[in-house]
Amino acid sequence: MSDPGARGGRWQGGPDSPQGTGPDGPVDPRKKKILRWVAIAVSAPLITLIVLIMYFVIQTELAHDDAVCPFDHVSSRALDDGTVIHEEMRRCLEDVEEHRWLMSRAGAEARELGRRRLPTFRFEERVYHWSADIGERGPHVHVENDGVEDADYYEQPPVR
Repeated sequence: MSDPGARGGRWQGGPDSPQGTGPDGPVDPRKKKILRWVAIAVSAPLITLIVLIMYFVIQTELAHDDAVCPFDHVSSRALDDGTVIHEEMRRCLEDVEEHRWLMSRAGAEARELGRRRLPTFRFEERVYHWSADIGERGPHVHVENDGVEDADYYEQPPVR
């Protein structure tokens, strides 16, 4: 009697335990089949939804690959200390536009300060504004898109 499953208890699955029993006695095979189909019917839409979400995320990210869809220069703004902030944009999907802001200094490679991807209408002239200045933390870009929280981008310290 060292093995608890060898006792043959109803819930232990022992030798005298009938297959397909539940707490109220034997389970009707038709009920088991119905329950199985109910479980499949409930889980199938959830699995389909997860697969569709993954598909659209992957499709969007692949469309915004720099090699496939490069940025175009939009404008530049010079700051008092000689730093220049460049705005670039791209439209890789019909209704999505992405902008990024690069900082360049004489003799240094341009560095990205930030980027924003929103529906195209959020970048229309009447609802979109950006400004650049030198703040306490260095170059700073402030972006306003009506209907979306404002964004602030700062120069990040170099990685050592």
